[in-house]
Amino acid sequence: MAGQVLRRHIGRVRYEPADRVWFAALARLLPRRRWTEIFPVTPATLLTWHRKLAAAKYDTSGRRKPGRPPKSPSIARLVLRLAKENPLWGYRRIHGELTKLGLTVAPSTVWEILHAAGIDPAPRRSGPTWRQFLHVQAAGRPARLVGQRDWWDRSHTVTVQFVGSHARRMLRLTC
Repeated sequence: MAGQVLRRHIGRVRYEPADRVWFAALARLLPRRRWTEIFPVTPATLLTWHRKLAAAKYDTSGRRKPGRPPKSPSIARLVLRLAKENPLWGYRRIHGELTKLGLTVAPSTVWEILHAAGIDPAPRRSGPTWRQFLHVQAAGRPARLVGQRDWWDRSHTVTVQFVGSHARRMLRLTC
């Protein structure tokens, strides 16, 4: 009876989160049939508090930042090093090499790192020209005569020789 009078005068008791934690912790230690004797709340309320307490432990939404995670400085250094040591590689090739190394990075991230450093992501950097490239390739593989065709008319003979190498095809006309 005294409890009823007190409840009428005080009104509804509002428990703080710390009180709820204590009740939920005690509930784990006591058998469920004794809850009504000990706790001033219903078992359903106590179970709800316990569920919220357990959910709050595993809730990571407050720890997460919105947006993409920041770029790792070590990956940025590696991207710039690969770009400087291999001037003909573009951002896609660098991305492929990083993937082979087991690093997870998007091609667009590699592009952004190169662009921010002032390096052209799709190179026309200081590399060999086509003339230099073909010269090096031709020097590495000797050319050989692939075929020859002769035509003649009354005044002169035309010989067409097909000279080929692995890197290019060349047509030589002799009159």
